[in-house]
Amino acid sequence: MAIAELDSKIASEVDATGAAPDTGAPGGDDFTTGVGDVTGETAGQGLRLPRLQITYGVGNLAKTFAPGDIVYGGDNLLAHKQEKLTIVIFKAVEYWREYMDSAAYDAGLRPRNFATEAEANANGGITKWPPRGSDGPKPNFSPAMDISMLIEKPANIVCGLFGIEIENKEYGVAIWTVDKTTYRRVAPYLKMCRQFSLRKRGLLSGRFELHTTIEQIGGRVGPVPNLRLAGHTSDEFIASVSAMLGVPVASGAELPPAAETAQLTA
Repeated sequence: MAIAELDSKIASEVDATGAAPDTGAPGGDDFTTGVGDVTGETAGQGLRLPRLQITYGVGNLAKTFAPGDIVYGGDNLLAHKQEKLTIVIFKAVEYWREYMDSAAYDAGLRPRNFATEAEANANGGITKWPPRGSDGPKPNFSPAMDISMLIEKPANIVCGLFGIEIENKEYGVAIWTVDKTTYRRVAPYLKMCRQFSLRKRGLLSGRFELHTTIEQIGGRVGPVPNLRLAGHTSDEFIASVSAMLGVPVASGAELPPAAETAQLTA
């Protein structure tokens, strides 16, 4: 029987003890610190939250899932239409997002995003409808919102993205982008809850239910999200999540006046 020989290139990279040589990377062979963690100057960079998405009749998700299915991380089915998820929202960021049709997406283009309406307009964006009866250009930018959340693990779901344990429940972290019809269904309600019901302790104090239904909107039938404030979290829950995120707890003092918020939701 022939005896396998170590490839000469590999052999040159292994010392006499059979160990790989020191690469010179700081801490690479030091097992006394950082075990179980990601360390280094860029350790906090490139972190991307898994996405929560609703399946529509087109797109990549439609190849695997049914319309109205709620999918986590691209391939984990969490709920069918009308099945409820429990979520806790810890951050919501509004911005202006460019309209893109399916042909543009197929061509590899992606929508531009701007923090303010003024920035969108300065970059050729149109954010307002022309006067009724006129022939002016239609908007090509509209408000959008990125909602960062904790998803309570549904029963009988096996998914490695869950693993945050708080008050005997297991959660996964996600980001959900809402725009167009989805924005109009979700954002005004969420801002209303923040302004009034959750004014004292912030978004983290709300426990929301999320599910989808199939409805006719604007002559088209398709899935739409339904968000409802179903209860409140404890002070201990808020403290645990804030500590995990490394941020201070939001307070009602940080809110704008009610009149200003009303303008935002108009």
